[in-house]
Amino acid sequence: MLNELNGTRVTVHFNLHKRLWSVTSKGKVVAHLPTVCLRDARQTYAAALHAKVVDKGCRKVYLKVSGILDLDPAFTVHEEVHANPYRNEGQFHLADGTPWRAGDHVLFPESPEDPAKGAGYLMV
Repeated sequence: MLNELNGTRVTVHFNLHKRLWSVTSKGKVVAHLPTVCLRDARQTYAAALHAKVVDKGCRKVYLKVSGILDLDPAFTVHEEVHANPYRNEGQFHLADGTPWRAGDHVLFPESPEDPAKGAGYLMV
């Protein structure tokens, strides 16, 4: 099924329970993968869910990345991008704090050592 989705727009977020990246297509999770690559990527931010995470300290998926699934990536990694619900308004940012909203290619690498501390990361 995953090969059929190659070249189509999907959404990706980190699943804290499985410690894998969840790939969603048409509103349904279709795969849990250790590594995912997207082209023409952009973040999707849910402000109301982010507010709930900050106010109540609960875990919700408030930040996702959508893009074209690329099962055969060929690019060089340049910068790390981080997300933390308690910093930078909960949105993706570079190491120097510069906001990240979109990129040509995004690689979601193997699970971070402790995804609860920083909510995971991706490479652009």
